[in-house]
Amino acid sequence: MRHLRERDGGRCAYTERVLKPEECSMEHVTPRSKGGATEWKNVVLADKRINNIRGNRTLEQAGLTLKIQPRVPAAKPFHESLRSRLKFPEWEFFVKKTQG
Repeated sequence: MRHLRERDGGRCAYTERVLKPEECSMEHVTPRSKGGATEWKNVVLADKRINNIRGNRTLEQAGLTLKIQPRVPAAKPFHESLRSRLKFPEWEFFVKKTQG
């Protein structure tokens, strides 16, 4: 779920509202019950309340439109993942910094 939050900027795919971690759910664009797979191009971050209301209906049946489209995220160099989990500031010297 952390990677999905990161990819979608912590925003609900339907409302674009920034969600608190406890408000998030993984939403299948094509419901699993209708053959949808759990893969990057079929999942988005959504408010739990919207996910519960939608159930296993299609977007059209539920009257919903995606404002954030599912996509495969760009690959990150390993050192960026490591830095995001860095718990020991004294290690920062050893983790390559990128310009940004």
